[in-house]
This record gives sequence, C-alpha cells and structure tokens, in this order.
Amino acid sequence: MEFINGKAKEKMIIQGNKYRFTVLSPCLIRLEYNPGSIFYDNPSQFAINRNFDEFEYEFKQDEKFLEIKTKYFTVHYTKEKDFDAGKLVPMANLKIDLNGTDKSWYVNHAEAKNMKGLFISEDGDTKNQVKQKGLYSLDGFASFNDSDTLIYQEDGKLVPRENKYLDIYLFIYGKDYNEALKSYFTLTGYPNLIPKYILGNWWSRDLTYTDQDVLDLSDNFINNELPLSVLILDKDWHIRKVNDKEYDTGYTFNKELIKEPSN
Repeated sequence: MEFINGKAKEKMIIQGNKYRFTVLSPCLIRLEYNPGSIFYDNPSQFAINRNFDEFEYEFKQDEKFLEIKTKYFTVHYTKEKDFDAGKLVPMANLKIDLNGTDKSWYVNHAEAKNMKGLFISEDGDTKNQVKQKGLYSLDGFASFNDSDTLIYQEDGKLVPRENKYLDIYLFIYGKDYNEALKSYFTLTGYPNLIPKYILGNWWSRDLTYTDQDVLDLSDNFINNELPLSVLILDKDWHIRKVNDKEYDTGYTFNKELIKEPSN
C-alpha cells in the first residue's frame, strides 16, 4: 500500500466548500460532504488506492447546480446542499441516474435488490451469519459508506478520523459487472494469489516410468522445493496380459519396470 496513491488525480476532483466529488472510473464515484470543509486523501481500510487513470467525462455547472456524466451515470447536485435531503424528498439535493434506465440512486437508498454476500471463516460460526451488502445488485448500483473506517498515516499506522463526515463510494454500472469488479479491486486492492508452488502438483504424463525414474522425479521436486501431491503412473506400470488375455487395466505391477512396488 503506497500512501501517495490515496490521492486522486486533480482532473478527476470537483470540489466546493462543503462537498467533493471524485470521479474514479466510468462506474465509480466518491461522494464527500462535510460542513467543516475538511476532506481526507489518506488511504482508508476500505479504499487504499484512488489514483485511477484519467478519462474524459462531462461536467457542467452554474451558480446553483452541477452535473457530472460518464458512460454509466449522471450526477445532479444542488451545490453546497446536504447530500441527505431527508425522507420526504430524498433526491431533492443529490440524485445519481443510471444512464439509459429509469433508476436513480440517492443517499440512504434502500438498495433492496442487492445480491449480498456471506463472510465465511473456517474457525467461526457460519450458520448464523447475516449476509452483508455486496458489490452486485439487480438495480445496477451499490454504495459503500466509508465514513467510519480507520485511515492510514504516512508511517503506515491506522488511526480514527479526527473529523467525521459523509464519505461514500458508489459503484453504478448497470449490467457491466466486470467493469464494476475491476473498479472495486483497483480501489480496495487485489487479493493476494496463493503462490503456485504451495498448491501442490498433480503429476501425470503419458510416459513409461521405471522405479528409478520415479525416484529421480521425486528427487527433482525435493531439490527444487516444489510440493508433489499426486503422482500418477499412466503407462505400462501394470501387466496388461494375464494368461494370454488382454485387459484394459489392472492392479498387478509390471516388475520389469517397478521391481519392488511395496518399497
């Protein structure tokens, strides 16, 4: 995690006194509202990288309103107004449309069509776990409130935010799930892949092995510090002809190749 990557490129930031929008990708936007006019660029527990590549988006404004448009969404906002307009008219101050549909997102949207997900631990109770909000939704959008997570200092320590304010990431992608996933991992960090060498080899080749060949092969794995989980002898290891009869398979070792199979 590079501390400097917490800050987005200037071209992608639209900021007023109390608000800040960061257009991270065509399907991802960061929404911040703080009456105290303080905004954090520190990486957080959720968002470690905001240094996305620049791309072209549409932006227009006047003294009262602004509009941001990408391939996937259009933001409509009344400047300096609280993002949360209340339950009566929730989209009065901020509304984000999913382009090409009649669907819109707003702060405190129920997001009832979210597909959710289950966090499973091998050492915990999995039966009574409650499913949590996930990235994918039948509505085509999902938001993640990052307001209360810890943030990183330059020395790598995680600390609480001294100034709490509304900090939301909205993925709005329609049916382009791959684009949403790509943006998600760019923001949060890609999971570490298990190194190939610890997965263990399943060794199978259509070759005739002698007992010495098997020993040499296993020595090669040991010398190269590679795990060998399964070794299959595919060819000629067993006797195919018994009493002049041909068999497709069998369990009797060909002792011309494997002299002492029990060893």
